[in-house]
Amino acid sequence: MSETNEALLSAITEDLGKQETSAEEIARLLEAKLALERAAWQRSHAQAQIIRAASFVFLFLIILGAIVAFYFANTQLADRRGVPAADSAPQN
Repeated sequence: MSETNEALLSAITEDLGKQETSAEEIARLLEAKLALERAAWQRSHAQAQIIRAASFVFLFLIILGAIVAFYFANTQLADRRGVPAADSAPQN
């Protein structure tokens, strides 16, 4: 796809270098160039959104892992001290 883009851009610059190009042809070439730039921007924007979503998922997993680790560490320490866990009912 980039070879096609490069060929089109080289054709645009060659055509713009000629003095006999009409206004309609210049507008058509400019429109083609802008369409290529828009497509490139959309690709880069989509990649940025994927990276952002992946980073949020990673952050969520890190926080979830920290919560689970804290819960298990807290229950293990409570068992070693002989203190009943917070989720167990008081024995009367």
